[in-house]
Amino acid sequence: MKNIIRIFICCILLSPMFCLRAGAQQADIDSSQLNDRPSDINILQALAGKAAGVQVISTSGRPGGNPLLLVRGVGSIDGSCQPLYVVDGAEGVDPQSINTEDIDNIVVLKDGAATAIYGMRGANGVVLITTKDGRKSRESGNLSYSGSVGVSLLTSRPALLTSSQYMDMQQRAYDFSGTPVPHIDNLIDYKVEDAELKMIPKYDTDWWAESTRKATVNRHDIAFAQHNDNSAVYANLLWQDVRGVLSGTGASRLAGTVNASTKVNRVLDIRALVSYSRTKELLPDGEGCDFGALGMIYRTPALIPVKYEDGTWGAAGDFPLSADGSNPVHQLSSLKNTSTNDYFLGNIGLDLHLSSELTLSVSGNYRTVNFKNTDFRPADIYYWSDEETGNHAYITYSDSWDWAGDGHLDWRHSFANGALQSEFTAGGAFYSSSYYSNRVGAQQMSTALFEHYNLGAGTQRIRP
Repeated sequence: MKNIIRIFICCILLSPMFCLRAGAQQADIDSSQLNDRPSDINILQALAGKAAGVQVISTSGRPGGNPLLLVRGVGSIDGSCQPLYVVDGAEGVDPQSINTEDIDNIVVLKDGAATAIYGMRGANGVVLITTKDGRKSRESGNLSYSGSVGVSLLTSRPALLTSSQYMDMQQRAYDFSGTPVPHIDNLIDYKVEDAELKMIPKYDTDWWAESTRKATVNRHDIAFAQHNDNSAVYANLLWQDVRGVLSGTGASRLAGTVNASTKVNRVLDIRALVSYSRTKELLPDGEGCDFGALGMIYRTPALIPVKYEDGTWGAAGDFPLSADGSNPVHQLSSLKNTSTNDYFLGNIGLDLHLSSELTLSVSGNYRTVNFKNTDFRPADIYYWSDEETGNHAYITYSDSWDWAGDGHLDWRHSFANGALQSEFTAGGAFYSSSYYSNRVGAQQMSTALFEHYNLGAGTQRIRP
């Protein structure tokens, strides 16, 4: 459990020249710039190349992969370098939960003065996200739909050795070392090529072709906006499904948002935001691991088949001159690793206009994230299983809750016929978070049929 109470007092004297210089220390991104790539699952992917001085570093090639966003570069060796995300005043929001269709604009604050009000939490920069509220809709009661369907293709790939080239490489390597190739005729099946009566390897597998696919991309969005002089409502429902070019990988997302605001009278304004999203990711590739599917595409010789005639899976280790490992097609089709995230955000705020220059603002938000990962590994996949574990499965749960609230009094006053403006802010903020997780599992499952759905099939339980 973590509780933070922060009190801040800020006084700024602005002139026209100072405002001009400060503007260079932030980046503004309009909503129209975020929706030109329908395969982007989260706003971090959509921000790539949109903000000057902001780095978006992709750490994953799979759909739904969460990039690293750097506003001020790398400021820590082992600590977090991620900026603080603020959505309609709610701090610490996970950017992956925000639908790009809901965003009105994004402001990235980069300099120290701009982030001073957020304290140490804004040390890596601040990303201010403002969602749509219905007021920018041309017509009140407007219902709109946007959708796209596309295909992702593997546009380029390295050329890998064919079976004959691989065997020629092995022969040349042994010739160079002065050592004969050990019993080469007994290591692999051959077939006769009738035209030249030449013995060539029986299998010649194109692992890129076998492990990749033409992947579909779906994005469908329904939005409703209504407004009048005193109130506005915006609602949105989004469904995305992005298949990965690497077979078996993909991500899907269902998200909904309601944003409403009303002017009760000349003194009081009320605003509220409710957002929910569920993201599901398919992760059979073991990304980042030496024995992951992408690595095994490069390491598995072409003379190993996807499956032999008897239906058993081929493996890189079947050929003694090759390194150990399972073939990538086996991994992508047999490893079952799925993660789901349920995200909820509720935010309410009040603005009390005490005078034309004095405003009291109070807001509070509640956020919860429910995570579940299921992981099943069959016994016959090298590295991912062995004799000791056999068929085994794990289920991991985690839940987090965050409460936050803040209030601040703003006073703004102009001098010299508007040439100078002063702004004084005093306020306080409260933040509380809690996190809970558990993991259960079983090994030596009697059958692979049940996967993670019946951990009771395992004779060896994993300590929770």
